Amino acid sequence: MLPLHAVPYAAIVTRLPVTLSLATKRDLVRRLSERPVASMTSEPLEIAPAVVVDIPALVGSDLAERAERYSKAREDHIVTDPEIMGGTPVLRGTRMTVYSVLGRLEGGDSVEDILDDNQHLSREAIETAALYARTHPLVGRPGGRPWAKAA
Repeated sequence: MLPLHAVPYAAIVTRLPVTLSLATKRDLVRRLSERPVASMTSEPLEIAPAVVVDIPALVGSDLAERAERYSKAREDHIVTDPEIMGGTPVLRGTRMTVYSVLGRLEGGDSVEDILDDNQHLSREAIETAALYARTHPLVGRPGGRPWAKAA
């Protein structure tokens, strides 16, 4: 779960035509994290005396609004508790993991199909779970027997 300032930081570092030193990167992260959310996408940021970054043009002017909406939806709908499904993120009030939601969507089900089966959930909860699962993929060994196809 990245903080809001990580988005403009990543955009700046990947799009600059020069490589920044580690100290400069740390300073950039500090300065971005100290900025209020409202100024994150409305005011340019001076990296050096001759280098000013227009963050709204770089990452889009609606970044803060979208990131705040997602952050609130994630807090409202997704729970990570070691006592529930071993700490795998689930939709609040259920034992439905975010990965099972994504699996159903990728398997051909629509959001409406999931909502029909789980009438107590909202569209926002399903969409948030799918986005969370896409951005936080499972790690570890692949399931099944991947070596069977190697022979």
